[in-house]
Amino acid sequence: MYENREENIVCFLPEEFINNIEKDLNKITGGIPDILESNYEFIKENWNYSNAFEFLVGMILGNCQFSYIQAFDQIYEKMPSREQIKDIHTVISRRKTQFEQGVSAFLEENNIK
Repeated sequence: MYENREENIVCFLPEEFINNIEKDLNKITGGIPDILESNYEFIKENWNYSNAFEFLVGMILGNCQFSYIQAFDQIYEKMPSREQIKDIHTVISRRKTQFEQGVSAFLEENNIK
């Protein structure tokens, strides 16, 4: 169990794992427009959604959350506990605004409504 004394928050994830998520998210959030650019036609053809912005933000957030749950399982050779999964969601959710900004930039650049 990791305790962040600055924020006085108890976290059930290893500090190293949290740091790796944060580093990865720095790269991912900065590359969202490029990631979507290379995959948008596939996404558009295979998924039926009424709101591109909400769908794309949710898809990216969900993919990240699932990927880090899988990564935890591979690194530590066990599935994360309920508390650890909640912490993974929390770490990723703190970047929601950056995900939204990246999706907005992609949609604006490509004139997609």
